[in-house]
Amino acid sequence: MSGRGPHGSFVWAEGYDVAEVEAIVERNKWRRGAALEMLEDVQEHYGWVSPAAVQRIAELTDYSSNYLYGVVTFYDEFRIAPPGTIRVDVCNGSACALNREDAILHELERLLSLKEITDTSPYELFTQNKFGYVSDDGTVILRKVDCVGACQLAPLFRVGREDDHHDIRFIGPVTAAETESALKKAFDDFGASMPSGGSGVRAPGDEFHKGNLG
Repeated sequence: MSGRGPHGSFVWAEGYDVAEVEAIVERNKWRRGAALEMLEDVQEHYGWVSPAAVQRIAELTDYSSNYLYGVVTFYDEFRIAPPGTIRVDVCNGSACALNREDAILHELERLLSLKEITDTSPYELFTQNKFGYVSDDGTVILRKVDCVGACQLAPLFRVGREDDHHDIRFIGPVTAAETESALKKAFDDFGASMPSGGSGVRAPGDEFHKGNLG
């Protein structure tokens, strides 16, 4: 199983061979809390947890991909993109939604050259139960996430590296007009460049639906 999905090639995952996942499942399947153990071993082996790996675990076990995805997104220590990838999260909490975070999202889509993400998108990039959209060059992932616990900054987005959950820039309150300068400053802080032009691709996996731990 490759890292390619029906919606295009995914630059991160082209060399992500999930063959080792079978051995990881076999090694852990009888353990208590096996799902967590399997996912931890996947990250230790590959450096991050890809949608393809989650899908393969689901195929080999009784766990649904929805449940596994819920585990991955519940624990911050899991990486859903290669270490070093810049992750931009737009908060979709109540305070941010009431303050028109959608305008910020659309501006980020434009600045990052990503496909439009809307509430009616068939790809359903909403809540933390989605892997996200990725720039064509694989340097940036954009997600719309649940409340990040900084309602006093609403509306806001945050920028960080996928391998560091401590060094994060919370940017807000911010308007659509202020988004470009704020985003570029955050990228400069991380020594990163804005992604090259393109349309963006949906992270493969490929067909995740909203999952949780419930």
